[in-house]
Amino acid sequence: MRSTVADPNLTLLAEGQAALLAAESLMLALVECRIIAKERLIEAIELVVATKQNMAVEGPNPEVARAALGILAALANSIAAASPSRSAPVADRD
Repeated sequence: MRSTVADPNLTLLAEGQAALLAAESLMLALVECRIIAKERLIEAIELVVATKQNMAVEGPNPEVARAALGILAALANSIAAASPSRSAPVADRD
């Protein structure tokens, strides 16, 4: 789904923000419904952080990688603050 915004950069920024918010909402819903443990999601985000840290040093766009690290840290904090629903058991998916 493409936006009708004339500025392509603004469109890309809006799409990125919308995608991030949708992904965060989905992660929070999974934790709240006890489909996945928040610790497992945080571990996955930490893996992405480690990859991005390497990209910040070795990659072609270190400034973008550093900005992404800040966003990932905020995402991990949001997930850490989430509390699972008391009514649903954690599903064992291992």
